Amino acid sequence: MRNFYLNAQVDGRIHNIKAGPRSKTGGMVVRFYAKDNGFSKELVTINAYPALDKLCINVYLNGSEEPTIFILNRKEENEKDTTL
Repeated sequence: MRNFYLNAQVDGRIHNIKAGPRSKTGGMVVRFYAKDNGFSKELVTINAYPALDKLCINVYLNGSEEPTIFILNRKEENEKDTTL
């Protein structure tokens, strides 16, 4: 699996939307919009990026400039994942 991966289920679509960066050093930005009085409004922005030996995910709610930050430690390639 890539360092980040998106798997979205959307009503009306037969297949899930799946995507991720092409390389281990790649990142991604995902934005969610909703209609508000006839106009598109950005509700959530997720910025996922690698930084040294960490994987970082910043979540911005409703156009906020202050993110909620998640930082994950990268596993070595030869280290086994024991999580379920």
